[in-house]
Amino acid sequence: MPALSRPPHPRLRIGLTCIPLVCAVLAAGPAAAQPGTPAPATPVAPATPARLELQANDHVVLLGNTLADRQQYFNHFETTLLVVFPSLDLTVRNLSRSGDTMTLQPRPLNFGDAATHLTAQRADVILAFFGLNESFAGEQGLPDFERDLEAYVASHRTARYNGRSAPRLVLVSPIAHETLARLVHVDVDARNRELARYT
Repeated sequence: MPALSRPPHPRLRIGLTCIPLVCAVLAAGPAAAQPGTPAPATPVAPATPARLELQANDHVVLLGNTLADRQQYFNHFETTLLVVFPSLDLTVRNLSRSGDTMTLQPRPLNFGDAATHLTAQRADVILAFFGLNESFAGEQGLPDFERDLEAYVASHRTARYNGRSAPRLVLVSPIAHETLARLVHVDVDARNRELARYT
């Protein structure tokens, strides 16, 4: 295959970027233990991360901030899932919005909360993209973030959005800030240190 004489189109680059994201999400696995398992007093990273196993007819729902929100405009993530797992007959819905945090998700009056929409979508798998917006609180915001994250995971452990079982929850951490020459007013290294705290 001949080498490209020019960089790929931006949409192709986004699509190529989503393939590793799909692989990372599937390899990362659920963030929470099975329902009914008591949470450890101190979070302990598993030696080998659990692996998310998608099942036939799963309803996969994306929640969270801009990283998830932008995927509804290009659909590379959803398309890759459906291409990689054609026989599973997956349903993918994106309920995210830019600016969402775990505790603040402003919506119009009478729109319904996240639980209402997760139930309407019969969510089996939730991909939760949080941490970026929360990271702007800096190091002093970490205790609130950790408390909110524990409550968020606990609330999904007891929910039965599909009417049968708790959803398999995958936490997707914020991505690193890209170094761009035109962003001279941004201290990328400092920003990435903040993001790492919320990962």
